[in-house]
Order: sequence, then structure tokens, then C-alpha cells
Amino acid sequence: MFDFKYKESVDACWELLECTPIPVKDTSSIPTLYTDHNIDLMPCVGIFQEIFYFRQFNYYKAIEQYRSTVSDNWSIVDEILRLPEPKSMVRKTLYITAALTLHMRYVTQVVESFITDDAMISLRQRLAEEVSADELVQLPCHIDHPKFKAQGLCDVLCNDIIYELKFVKELTHEHYLQLACYMIALNKETGILWNTRTNEKVEVKISDRPTFLNLVARTVNKD
Repeated sequence: MFDFKYKESVDACWELLECTPIPVKDTSSIPTLYTDHNIDLMPCVGIFQEIFYFRQFNYYKAIEQYRSTVSDNWSIVDEILRLPEPKSMVRKTLYITAALTLHMRYVTQVVESFITDDAMISLRQRLAEEVSADELVQLPCHIDHPKFKAQGLCDVLCNDIIYELKFVKELTHEHYLQLACYMIALNKETGILWNTRTNEKVEVKISDRPTFLNLVARTVNKD
């Protein structure tokens, strides 16, 4: 919900967050294929890590969260849901990415080798150092503010801390704000934003929740 908003408004929201880097020993990057010709593959790995690691991950819940009230978008997500559930984790990833981006090219055009066996082993080992494969995942999150409504699924809840998992070149303010909104929705004090590609971890707290929510409302409404 922070995409295509005024940068100044996004930055103002971010400034209300208390962000503390968490020291890590391993700062190596996990290599993956970034593009298939001109198709961005980075969203695929971010989704794939949840499918292949967490036992409670639900394929249909992941796709259905991208249903839209905008009629022009119904056909794409519904078309994906009408397809048989893929058997491989990679194909499931591509279907969910198509629902997320509303681009069927992830189903019809993308190669199926965006992550190597070695990269999968490294990713599994990295995740296992922090969270169990049996953690609670895909928890529904709802914000019902007078000026905006939002819903989504947080990635992981472990020890009363929300983990937002990314697999990106670098973290952005929008990533932090996504986590903060999950914290608001589930009334949690602490969140951890984790870029599993580089192993960068940041603890996030919200200094002034009422002010933060008001700034989010202004941002998403472009006031």
C-alpha cells in the first residue's frame, strides 16, 4: 500500500520507527538468478523461501490474499486459482508471484531454475538459525482506521515477535513500513525485518503509534 506514494510522506512515516541493526556473523550474500531476460525474479525467491521452509505455509491462502475489489484484476487472480495446484515448490512460487504482480508471464514464461540446490541449502541453514520450520506463518492482519483500511498476511510470528522476510538487494523504507503495519494490526511491540539474501536483520519498534497511523493514513491517501 506504500507503492507509488509521495516519497516525503513515506520517509515521514519511517522516521517514527526505532530501527536497531542486529549484529550477525555471516554477512555473505546468497546467489540467485535475478532476471529471466527482462522479467524480475527477485520476488520469486522471497516467496519461495516461505514455501520450502515453513511447514504450515498454505498455497491457496497466499494467492487469495491478492484478490482485488477492482474488477479489472479479478480475472488474473481467478485464472490462477482455476489452475490445478502445482506439485513443485518452484511452480507454486511462480503462480503466487503472478498473483502478487498480476502478470501471467510468471506462469507462462519464467524458467524454473531461479534458485540452485546450493542456494536452497544456504537459505535453509540461515532461516534455521533464527526460526523453526513449525512457526506460525501467514497470520491475517487487519487495520480499520477512519481514513483507510488495510489487510494482509504477516510472514512469521515467533516468540511474540513478527518477522518480515525479504530477499532483496537492499531494504527500503517501504519494507519497514509494511512490517510496522503488521505490528499495529497484531498489537505487537517488536518486529524484525530480515533480508535473508544478505542476512541483514533490523529490530523495529514504533515510537508513537497514534501519530504513526495518522501519517500512514496521509501517505496512502496522498493527502
